[in-house]
Amino acid sequence: MLLTCWNAHPGGFFVNGGNIFDTLYEGNRAPLVTEFTTLNRQYNREHYGEESNQYNRCFFGDRLASSSRPTISNEAARWIFERWIEDEPGITLMLNTIPSEVEAVNRHIKSIVLKSNRDGKSTPVFAKIFVDANL
Repeated sequence: MLLTCWNAHPGGFFVNGGNIFDTLYEGNRAPLVTEFTTLNRQYNREHYGEESNQYNRCFFGDRLASSSRPTISNEAARWIFERWIEDEPGITLMLNTIPSEVEAVNRHIKSIVLKSNRDGKSTPVFAKIFVDANL
């Protein structure tokens, strides 16, 4: 699997300043959410300690409060996403790339060209399945 990201860090919303777990439901509703919030607490406990504001803001709180959702620092989010990608065999990560060309036949994508937004180098990519899963 090839995973691309337009900037230097995978993670979209969370690593680019989202900083809050933006959800209407107060609590863990899926295994991935549970893992993400658990790793967020782990990162903040290890870096700032259990008595820190950073760690204490990593939990779901009062459902009626507007700021009762866990906060996520850019650094914690980056650490979580990089860990997930590194731990998953078969993922190749290309950073600082954007799609610049698409070859399609009968509305079926056959290939794309990724262009580096650092040096302009183009890389063709051929696959049976392409997914745009931008956060």
